[in-house]
This record gives sequence, structure tokens and C-alpha cells, in this order.
Amino acid sequence: MFLRVLEPLLWLGLALFVLARFGPQIEAWTGIGPGPAAESAVPEGLALAMLDGEEFGPDELEGRVRVFTFWATWCRVCHLELPFVQRLHEEWGDTDKVQVVGLSIDRIGASAVWTHAQEQGFTFPQALATSDLRRALGAARAVPTTVIVDSDGRVHHVLVGVSGPGTLSRAVRRLADREPGADD
Repeated sequence: MFLRVLEPLLWLGLALFVLARFGPQIEAWTGIGPGPAAESAVPEGLALAMLDGEEFGPDELEGRVRVFTFWATWCRVCHLELPFVQRLHEEWGDTDKVQVVGLSIDRIGASAVWTHAQEQGFTFPQALATSDLRRALGAARAVPTTVIVDSDGRVHHVLVGVSGPGTLSRAVRRLADREPGADD
């Protein structure tokens, strides 16, 4: 008798766990969901010192969909996600609609991270992530985390873990094809 009552509760718990864990990926893939929160926005005047010596300021990022992927050299799961990010960069890198940026949380130094990224064949721009930037973009929990920001600077998706190429591509395409200033 006790097991008959317990089993539906276990299934409900499992369903809630799956929804909580994969809900953001499903939302990004389908476009169905609450959309950006009013308070989630990229900090004004965001500037990034890239590992190749270049600087990305507000002018390079404004008006573009931004894909920020937080990763680490020691993170094996990151190495599953980053090839999808690389494909996204190859697809959109020559356009003025999307900017892909890798943000390493490593503390081993910029040159070691840059060397690692080059050895892995990642050609998208790389920078070191600060804890303030991680918090501002809602990526403070784990790596890999991919944050997708619309052209108006609003955070649309925060995807923790491996998202897959279809999810990233659909979410970015939907935002890139949208008119700036359009309401969701």
C-alpha cells in the first residue's frame, strides 16, 4: 500500500527535476517561455579585454546578438559544449548580427588559456571572466554556461551544461532575425 502512494510521488519528483534541469534548454530550443526578465541586462559600457590583445567595447557589441560561453580548461563537459559554440561562430562570425565570445573562469593565466583555446581549434574571441561579469549575466552557478543576449542587451537564455548545436542555433537565429526593439 505504501509503495502505491510513494511511486506517483517519485515520478512527480523526477518530472519536476527534469523540467527544472532542462527547462532553459527546452525554452531556448522552442522559443516558448517567459522571455527576458526586465532586470536581466548586460551591464552598460561592457568592455572585454580579449586574450589576443584586442578590446571589445560597447561599440563592437551593441546591436548584435551576443553569445557568452563561460568555460574552463579543466572542465570536460565544457569540451563537449565548445565545439557547438565554435560551429555557431563559424556560421555567424562574418555577419554583423551575432558575436560569440568565450569567457574562461580559469585562474591559470591568460596565455595558458589562450594556448589551450588555440590547441582545441577555437577561433571565436576569448577573454577571462570576472566574478562580477558572471554574476551580472546570471552565469555564477556552473560551467559550461552559455548566456544568449538579444540585440537590445537583454539576457534571453542562460543555459547550464551541454545545450547541443540545435538548441544554440535555434535560439540565436530566432533572436538574430528579430527586429531590434521588438517586444517578445
